[in-house]
Amino acid sequence: SFFLIIGALLVMALVFYALRNVRGSLIRNAKLPKTKVDTGEELSSADAIERAHTERQTGDYRTAVRYLYLASLLWMHEQRLLRYDRSLTNREYVGQLDGKPLQGQLRPIVDTFDRVWYGKETLGDDEFNRYEAEINDLRGKRPPSA
Repeated sequence: SFFLIIGALLVMALVFYALRNVRGSLIRNAKLPKTKVDTGEELSSADAIERAHTERQTGDYRTAVRYLYLASLLWMHEQRLLRYDRSLTNREYVGQLDGKPLQGQLRPIVDTFDRVWYGKETLGDDEFNRYEAEINDLRGKRPPSA
């Protein structure tokens, strides 16, 4: 009976600990500030470009690159060239353009984004300007007439 009591106390302690951690993580998640991108609110490619320019002016090139990349994905979604879905990987976006001329343009854009966003590589003014030019070139392409 002694071991039964000790076992019951251990189980209750584990349940208490688990519930406390779940509650704590829910509270922390509820307090995180949300952006339009994070909440899934409608964000157009033009909105993303505007946000990229704002971030660049504050000197946050990393976030500016994120918004430029997002602008390219949203633009292609708006043009019905690919399906934008936050659950897709960057490589899956490239794959959606398989056989389309824009695939070759998107691949280096994705590569730069991955290096800057995930690899935390720093871009200077010249590199950022080149990246922005690649995005503008991609967005300047129009889908072929059906």
